[in-house]
Amino acid sequence: DLDSAVKVSKKFQHAVDQPFDVDHQTLQVGVSMGISFYPDHGSDAHALLKTADIAMYKAKRNAISYAIYDAGKDELNPNHLDLVRDVRDAVRCKNLKIVYQPKWDINGRGVFSAEALLRWNRPVIGDISREVFIPIIEQLGLMHEVTRWVIHSALQQQKRWKREGLDLSVSVNVSAKNLADHRFPKIVADLMEKEGVAPDDLVLEITENSMMLNPDNARKLLNEIAATGVKISIDDFGTGYSSLSYLKNLPVTEVKIDKTFVTHLMTNESDATIVRAIIDLAHSLGCNAVAEGVENQETMETITAWGCDTAQGYYIGAPLDPNAFLSFMTSEKVVADWVLSESM
Repeated sequence: DLDSAVKVSKKFQHAVDQPFDVDHQTLQVGVSMGISFYPDHGSDAHALLKTADIAMYKAKRNAISYAIYDAGKDELNPNHLDLVRDVRDAVRCKNLKIVYQPKWDINGRGVFSAEALLRWNRPVIGDISREVFIPIIEQLGLMHEVTRWVIHSALQQQKRWKREGLDLSVSVNVSAKNLADHRFPKIVADLMEKEGVAPDDLVLEITENSMMLNPDNARKLLNEIAATGVKISIDDFGTGYSSLSYLKNLPVTEVKIDKTFVTHLMTNESDATIVRAIIDLAHSLGCNAVAEGVENQETMETITAWGCDTAQGYYIGAPLDPNAFLSFMTSEKVVADWVLSESM
């Protein structure tokens, strides 16, 4: 019955919550559980597991240890479990892909960097939004594996571009899960050493919100990474809750203004004020200011007048696969404006 199931769940939670030591590091794990009952939530084992799994994801979303299936409040699409399965298969079979979006140096260097962005083309269905599949990757506990693959692939791509005459750094997004892993700085350092890529050719982008989940641990890991020469960027700035006293103590080289502010700065006075203030704040912290979501010439001219350092958005260039990105960079128009190496 319900009381017995809840008692078992609480006992299990208590057992799992106990800290333990691994290699002189104290670790603690959490647990998410879903509960379903026969026959109300399913008439056979398969149906009960499905509804329990849906309840488990409800527990994850609400950051609680257990949840009981409630058909009346089931917000998940009936095909959600199939989606989860396909995401898991895509990660394991390396069926995800990486596209690259150019970053433009407003002060005259042209395109100097490319951000690696994860994409997934689901069989039969087509392209799936990052907002849909990235949370599933995190829930499945596969974010560490995916981030490592993206960093490794981006470093390999950076080397290939350099052989083609494109001297670009690459940016990779890092999740809160990575900032909770004390091994992450060494993983990054080992990948750079393996590929022979200079540390300043890699930028790790961390969202403001992910840093604030565990500020002390995030600061420690970011300092370790920055000590190797890798650059740190704060992504989606303006949407989080970090304080200036916290930010000033981080080894950050770049602040990216969230595109929700940039996109409407020409028509929304509040957004314009925020963008201009963040540009000034970034400079006061000794960082470059990056405007995401630059979609037209008018916006580009405005942020240039305000002293923004870098622009990114469809006005500069759309995310492209590696070969299309190379063609874009070496097109007649681009070569006329942007400096490539002498080998080109």
